[in-house]
Amino acid sequence: MIADFSRRIVEEQCPDDFTDSAQRRAWLENQEWYQKALKAGSLYSDLFEMHEPKERGRQRYIEQMIDGRKPSFGYVVLANLMARNYINTVLTTNFDDLVYNACSTFTDIRPVVYAYGTMVSDLRVTNPRPKILKLHGDYLYSKLKNSGGELAHQDPNMARYVSTMINEYGLVVIGYSGCDKSVMDILRNFPPENDLYWCGRAGSPIPESVRSLLVDTGGFYVEIESFDQMMNQIRSVVGFDVPKMLGSLEARQDQIIEKLQAFPQPNLSSMVSLAEEIYQFRKRDVEDRQKKGLKAEASLHYLNAWKAWQNGDFSGAETEFRTSLRLNPDDPNARINLGGVLSQTGRYQEAEEELNGARPNATGENLLNVEMQLGYLNLLQGKYAEGLGYYHQAIQLDPRNWVAWNSIGVALMHLKRFDEAAAALRKATDLDSGMYYAAFNLASVLMINGNLTESQEWWKTAETRWRLIDGIDPYKRATIRACLGHDEEAVALMRDAAAKGQPGLASLSLESLRFIETAESCPPVIHTLREILEATTVPSHPRQTTATA
Repeated sequence: MIADFSRRIVEEQCPDDFTDSAQRRAWLENQEWYQKALKAGSLYSDLFEMHEPKERGRQRYIEQMIDGRKPSFGYVVLANLMARNYINTVLTTNFDDLVYNACSTFTDIRPVVYAYGTMVSDLRVTNPRPKILKLHGDYLYSKLKNSGGELAHQDPNMARYVSTMINEYGLVVIGYSGCDKSVMDILRNFPPENDLYWCGRAGSPIPESVRSLLVDTGGFYVEIESFDQMMNQIRSVVGFDVPKMLGSLEARQDQIIEKLQAFPQPNLSSMVSLAEEIYQFRKRDVEDRQKKGLKAEASLHYLNAWKAWQNGDFSGAETEFRTSLRLNPDDPNARINLGGVLSQTGRYQEAEEELNGARPNATGENLLNVEMQLGYLNLLQGKYAEGLGYYHQAIQLDPRNWVAWNSIGVALMHLKRFDEAAAALRKATDLDSGMYYAAFNLASVLMINGNLTESQEWWKTAETRWRLIDGIDPYKRATIRACLGHDEEAVALMRDAAAKGQPGLASLSLESLRFIETAESCPPVIHTLREILEATTVPSHPRQTTATA
């Protein structure tokens, strides 16, 4: 939400003089109110109030954010931990009902829910019934806590209960930034004799408010990949098996039938129609389960295909995707990704056939992916104008898709439309400030245009963003290091990448190197990297399609 608020404020208020994403981000961060909010730990609330000053407007925003959300696998595990008495109380600053929905769907428990602004005075720590405490309120009601004044103070009853609870039990915090003064004030009284574990995403900076709290309370900071990944590890530790967790739905059906049979004899005749309905339902359910079993098996092969692809095993990935499609022929995802694998191995006609075959069943995001893959397929073959057309169709489906904007920039770059390419790539970096692809390509375009100072800044940005490592494309890593002056490392990285071999990516990377070579300021080591790739890469299209100065 902070990223979304920041983007909207920049779009609405940043002067037009600031053109690229780095300048626009710097403009925001240099605002006096922004620096004060950052220092005070009130960035979330200040941004929210600036974006939507009225309480009703903030509630509508929350409703739109959480509409249609379903519990992920991590919530299923959490619900089972609550059902089996590993966890009794969940504190949450989220406004949604995902925890409760997971409990009611996948277990037999119905936690009692308390929200800010409702009666909390009757809460007892020793009450065995599982509890959910919504510290910022519930989106179903107007009393939400998200503005500065609202976040500064906690409901007295809620604060009293949370204080009592942390004096009795340990606490595990997951996915919370610590930017809420009212909550952090309570946690500062956390007793050192109890265990406090604060879990944050690996590679992300630790907020100062969290750091100081852990120092004062003797707590521990734990790096995790994601909530779902962490909960899956906990599932393994406590010994939950997936069939047992998901099987509670069928168990409840059995309970209904048993209760039906236990009805007094005089009333049984009136239950015949109900029994017939249950029978027909379970008959259809068996058929559905058989279909779902095939889909589950197809899903397993689909995931195996992705794993093989990640490891560079294109043959294995192709086999697994085809097996997945045999079990579930209507799955557009498997067909689209099969087309992607075939593209990577240079089998362009087969790839196009698979992608066009995915169209009839593709809607929404799947249709977007078809357009994206067809665009990528044309870029691989040096058909930049055709690829540009597909990516423009993708933008029509999703105007904020940074990957499409990045690819538009690449196509324009090779068509020598450099100013347009730079504009598209800046748009991509505005939309996603975390990944390195657009930064890499923008640095290349600026180098060609002779803007060496800004080009170097973008090479450094691409290097910084490499912490979000994309193991699929190691070629760009070598190029980044070369353009930053690390010649020996760049050569070693490129030799290793070339030895592992990924034909599609290697072909695109070779074109990128040839493109960079046309710059007057091209580092000499780029020629060496190009020669390494040329020795191991089969050209995907005629050499004359390469952009020249």
